[in-house]
Amino acid sequence: NCKKLIALSDWARNAQIDYLKRANFSREKIENKLITIHPPQKKIVNDIDEKQFEGTLNLLLVGADFFRKGGLEALEVIDALISEGHEIKFSIVSRMQFGDYASQSTTEDVTKARAIIEKHPSIHLFDYLSNEEVIEKMKDVHLVLLPSYEETYGYTVLEGQAAACPVITTNGTAFEEINNNEIGWVIEVDKDEHGRTVPRTAAAKAAFQTKIKTSLHQILTTALTDRELLKVKGKKALEKIEQQHNPVSVAQQLQTIYSEALNE
Repeated sequence: NCKKLIALSDWARNAQIDYLKRANFSREKIENKLITIHPPQKKIVNDIDEKQFEGTLNLLLVGADFFRKGGLEALEVIDALISEGHEIKFSIVSRMQFGDYASQSTTEDVTKARAIIEKHPSIHLFDYLSNEEVIEKMKDVHLVLLPSYEETYGYTVLEGQAAACPVITTNGTAFEEINNNEIGWVIEVDKDEHGRTVPRTAAAKAAFQTKIKTSLHQILTTALTDRELLKVKGKKALEKIEQQHNPVSVAQQLQTIYSEALNE
């Protein structure tokens, strides 16, 4: 009896329709009610000039499922770059949960990750920060990392872009709707017929990890040497947030939906 079903992304909308098809469910009424409205996101900085792009490259990764979000691969690349003499600060906000369905991480992975963190004083692990504290931290960040095995959406992408930070993601699920190579970097990994990037075999996982690490090394090397590119992408990311995730515009869309429903 509902009037509308709101999906957070076209990928989520299409996944719902696909589920109904596979379940042999009479889907016409539901499909006609499905619409997409991406989440709203306030700007964290108002202008690109509020950001400082010089000095030590400042990176951030946020997420409880550290390994699912490509955290270990990111750490290994940053470990190599710091060891080569590059000035990088890497902040991690995570409880370092492991054993998730996508990365299949183990206690050995946790040990490896913590060893890298302890090795470098410029890598900082925060078990917990409030959302307000994360937002404040993003104001000083140059790049947000989310080279994830899989995400249902990826809200950190929007928060990073709202702080004029280019974001590094993979290309699965909703990522391609909210990130691209004009405003950030998208690492192209293998996807299944449903647009998901979860590796299903040991060989697929090895190929995934190799692609993530190779691509991250190339991207971060570019970021270290071309700060103007970071600024250009950051400016475009901020403009995208204002144009596509403006809280006022989203509220107006919702108001229209409710008004039409009440008048039917």
